[in-house]
Amino acid sequence: MWLGTIAAFLFCSVLLPVEVRQRPPVDPAVKKDGWWIRLNTESKAESITWIFSEPEKKEKEPVTLTWQRSIDPNNFDLPESVRLVDSLHFSVTAKPPTTPAAFCVFHAAQGVMLVEFSGSEKKTLNSRAREKGCTP
Repeated sequence: MWLGTIAAFLFCSVLLPVEVRQRPPVDPAVKKDGWWIRLNTESKAESITWIFSEPEKKEKEPVTLTWQRSIDPNNFDLPESVRLVDSLHFSVTAKPPTTPAAFCVFHAAQGVMLVEFSGSEKKTLNSRAREKGCTP
């Protein structure tokens, strides 16, 4: 019985592709030296996944980041590869899909956009934009 379980695990580990997603940083000290996110604590989503891309650089791989309510901090820097860009392009998906989710996107010490959605959204943000509803 154990041999069958081990064989199935090895088969799945070797032959099935696995998507690797970055986790938000565990360190609660947010650098705030570029793009960062603060989740609205009243959001009901259990997980939120962002896919960041740079449309003008098609050869660059998108960066995927997944936040989980029970594991990750509510404030976190974006990965360095997208944290310092001028314009931020992303699609975001909340799970469960019918659950409302909300977060503020910041660039350094400035709130740029409050994003409220259910399901999925696509956004393009400029670091010079301002959102009065998002204060660091």
